[in-house]
Amino acid sequence: VEALLGQSLPASVVRALARHVEAVRGVQDARRSEVMNAALRHKQGAPRHRCDKDVLALAYSVRALGVATRRARSALWCGLQLGLPECLRGDTATHAALQEALRD
Repeated sequence: VEALLGQSLPASVVRALARHVEAVRGVQDARRSEVMNAALRHKQGAPRHRCDKDVLALAYSVRALGVATRRARSALWCGLQLGLPECLRGDTATHAALQEALRD
């Protein structure tokens, strides 16, 4: 988006993208932990059942990823709209409304 606009993105957009990357890494870590714990239990000869703690951690991280994805998508859209020339924005988008959306 920065290459398209020829300017840097607002700080709130950059923060939203950083939170999205953190959420992706959180899902990766939770899944890695779940797989490793399942492998350890299998090696120890424990009965084959899933530990709810691992599954709940993974579910929580996937939920956080969904929230971060929606926020990043909205922030990118607002950042793009702010950088577009007035004639390309359309009648419904106003600069003040986009600034307000980026504050959230």
